[in-house]
Amino acid sequence: MATKNREVKKASAKSKKIVPGDSPINIGGGGGIGKILGRRGLIEGKIYINFDNNWYTPKPGDSEQHWNKDDEITGFTVIEGAASTPHPEADTTKTVTIHCLANNGHDSPIRIKGKSLGVKFSLHDYEYDYTIGMYKSKVQRRIGDIRVSGGTPDIPHGVGCVILVDNKLNHGPWKQIKPRRK
Repeated sequence: MATKNREVKKASAKSKKIVPGDSPINIGGGGGIGKILGRRGLIEGKIYINFDNNWYTPKPGDSEQHWNKDDEITGFTVIEGAASTPHPEADTTKTVTIHCLANNGHDSPIRIKGKSLGVKFSLHDYEYDYTIGMYKSKVQRRIGDIRVSGGTPDIPHGVGCVILVDNKLNHGPWKQIKPRRK
């Protein structure tokens, strides 16, 4: 029996398979983010980009953009520690830009496109880590600010935060649920 909520199936003891069609994009890091995401192997000071590679595939002609033509953004939420700030103003006409700063000031932004929902980032600055199953920054970075189509920036107070993208196909923030027991 299918539910509207995100369903997770056990693929093995180490990994979990996400059912396609209900996969948001999560971006986070810069601080003690491992405690927030609950994932082992995350390194303090790195930025992580987490999405389902089967749902958000490389856009033809642009290997740095992963997208799904049928999905759309409905907003996003910034989580810092126990506080969360929703941003419903992000819609299909807007682009969300997350500025990720290295210690030397170099910015390597991550962009979320609203219509044909996708994430774009530099493969020169972010690499796929097979041990944790997501992209991570090659050097230490922190999230500087988050802007919706050049508007007023949301500046995280601490060095670490998580951005959860809400999408049309799951109608709200990401919540991982445990698989049902037989």
